[in-house]
Amino acid sequence: MADASPSQLRQTPKVCSKLISTSYWRSRVEYLMYLAPALDNSWLTQRLMAIRRDNLANEQAFSIGLRTPYKCETMAETLRLFVSATNDLEAERALIGRAVAQLPVQIGIEIRRTPARGAAYEEIFELISNVDRVYFLMGEDITAPSGAEWFLAWKLERSLLPLRLVSRRTPAAQDFMRLYPGKWAAFATGDELMRIVTLDLARILQHPTNRYGLSLTELELLNVHAHRIQRDAKPDFAEPGGAEGGGVLLDIGHREPLDGTALDEVHIP
Repeated sequence: MADASPSQLRQTPKVCSKLISTSYWRSRVEYLMYLAPALDNSWLTQRLMAIRRDNLANEQAFSIGLRTPYKCETMAETLRLFVSATNDLEAERALIGRAVAQLPVQIGIEIRRTPARGAAYEEIFELISNVDRVYFLMGEDITAPSGAEWFLAWKLERSLLPLRLVSRRTPAAQDFMRLYPGKWAAFATGDELMRIVTLDLARILQHPTNRYGLSLTELELLNVHAHRIQRDAKPDFAEPGGAEGGGVLLDIGHREPLDGTALDEVHIP
């Protein structure tokens, strides 16, 4: 691998973060420290200084026989999200990606969805089986493959946040929504959807064991970002319900799908 070029290091923090996250570049931190000041990239300079401190701490730990003095940045887990949406909310689905991109932290986040071409039940199962959070966007009517995605999240006991667009709904959609005993978070605009998702992500990322590897500075930036979003919030359009926001869907007994077809026989064209 060649040395980093000045053009690479002038990129945005997110691009720079990917560049220096590999073990190769973490070992070349002194070289990057030499380049960064000349590029007027203050974020990169601060990041490299933090990495250099980590390297020194690890060297000291090895010298006294401790192999891992603390959870290193490279061991941080990836936050995996799945976004399900009815067919009329494709544009709103993309807004969740925008909310993720605007988070003031540099961590690994993976956003999944069922391919637009469609997928078999087994493929959707693989996509949902190990995600940390499922966002389900309900529009005017329940459509494929969102119905199958909902029931899979329910069967697999994934943490799910159901969100509904403030609009008229078909009888089938109303019946479907009654399957969830908790609260549906309501949004009338794209900005409201992004606010709900941003605040939810801020809560998830402040994990008590710091499983996503945020630094103290990043946690503070995340808190400031969430407080600003909350301060600018408009009143919620809340559905009646007992749960505050999302929850884990528990399989409390077999239920037939709405159309009467077993889910494991469904193939999404």
